[in-house]
Amino acid sequence: MMTRKISVFFLLCVATFLHEVATAQSLSIFAKQKVVIWEIIDKNDRPLDEGFKRMILASIRDNFVASSDYEVYDVNTVEIEQELSRNGEAASPRNICSKIGEKAEFIVFTEITATASAFGNQQVGIIIQSSLYRIKTTSKIAAEVIKTQATEQSIKSGIASLMSTLFGVNMEDKPKQSPTQTTLRQPAQSSSQQPTQSQTPQKSTSTTTPKLSYEEIDRLYRTGRSLQKLSRHGEAIPYLRRAAEHGNRLAQYNLGYCYYHGRGVLRDYYEAVKWFRKSAEQGYSNAQSYLGYCYKIGRGVPRNYSEAVKWYRKAAAQGHRDAQEALRKM
Repeated sequence: MMTRKISVFFLLCVATFLHEVATAQSLSIFAKQKVVIWEIIDKNDRPLDEGFKRMILASIRDNFVASSDYEVYDVNTVEIEQELSRNGEAASPRNICSKIGEKAEFIVFTEITATASAFGNQQVGIIIQSSLYRIKTTSKIAAEVIKTQATEQSIKSGIASLMSTLFGVNMEDKPKQSPTQTTLRQPAQSSSQQPTQSQTPQKSTSTTTPKLSYEEIDRLYRTGRSLQKLSRHGEAIPYLRRAAEHGNRLAQYNLGYCYYHGRGVLRDYYEAVKWFRKSAEQGYSNAQSYLGYCYKIGRGVPRNYSEAVKWYRKAAAQGHRDAQEALRKM
C-alpha cells in the first residue's frame, strides 16, 4: 500500500513538473533568441526621407516578428550613441555590442544607399545591405545585399528575401562565407515572381508560433502595463509586444503609445500608427482617436482628413470626449 502511494505521488509530481515546463515555454519572453534591430544607417550624401527609412526599418522588424526562432529586443539607440559619444568612442559594431551586453544575442545593422532622396519613384534605385552580428563575440555571422527600386512593394519584397537569407544562417555554427563577404541579390519585380504565401517568413512560420490562451495573453499585457505605470518602459515593451502580437487590443494601443511618445523605444510614428490601427480595428476608442489625430496632422501616415473624420467618429460614437471635441473643430 505504501509503495502504491509513493508511486501515485511520484506520478503527480512528474505531471505537475511537465505542466509547469509547458506553461513556461508558452509564456517565456526569453524562449526566442533576442535580436536588436539597429537604426538605419544612411550612406547618402543627401539624407533620405525619414519616412522612407522608417518603412524599411518596420519591414525588417515585421520579418523578425514573424519568425518562430527570434524576437526583437528594443534598445534606445539614441542613448547608446550619446553614451559612446560622451566616452569619446565611435559608434562601431564592436562598441555598440559591448553596450548592449547580454541583453540580446544578435544585432542587425542595415545600410542604405539610393540614387536620389525621393521615395515611390520606380526610376530611383536603392541598395540595402544588412549585416547580422553575434553580440557576445562581436563577430559578423552573415551579410546580404539587395538592389531594388525605391517603391514600397519592391522594397518589402526585397527585404523579405534578404531577411529569409539571414534567417537561414545557422546561429550556432561558423559562417560558411568570410565575415566581410556579401552576396548581391536582385529581387524579382514581376508579380509572378513575388514571394508566395508559403514562401514569406510571415506566412511560413504562422503555424509554428505557439498559441497562448486568453489568460496567458492577458497576464502578459497586465505585466507590461504594470511596468509601464512604474515608468519602466524598456522592461514593459517585450510583454506588451508579445500580447499585442497575439491580438490584445489594449496591448496594441499601449505599444503604439510607446512608439508615438518614445517611451522605452526610439520614437517611431510609422510603427505607432501600425499598432494604433490594429487596436482601432478591434474597436478600442483611444486607439481610434489617436489614429484619427495621426491622419489629421499627417504623422506616420499621409495627411487625410476623410480618414481622420472616419476614425474620430468611431471613437466619438463610444463617448470619447477628445474625439468628439476634435470633430467639432474640424
